[in-house]
Amino acid sequence: MSEERVHEICKAFASGMSAAQIAEVEGLPTAPVELIINDNPGKVSQIKAFMVEMGWAE
Repeated sequence: MSEERVHEICKAFASGMSAAQIAEVEGLPTAPVELIINDNPGKVSQIKAFMVEMGWAE
């Protein structure tokens, strides 16, 4: 899987989507999406921090 696609999955999770929702949108099974999210906690945190810095609110 490309780094860009991993980034988009992490970004979707950071914005509040569930792994199941992301999997449905991406056309993937839920398990691999959960693995990507669990394998990239730093990336998810970094994206979320950037979003908050830019004024995004949950």
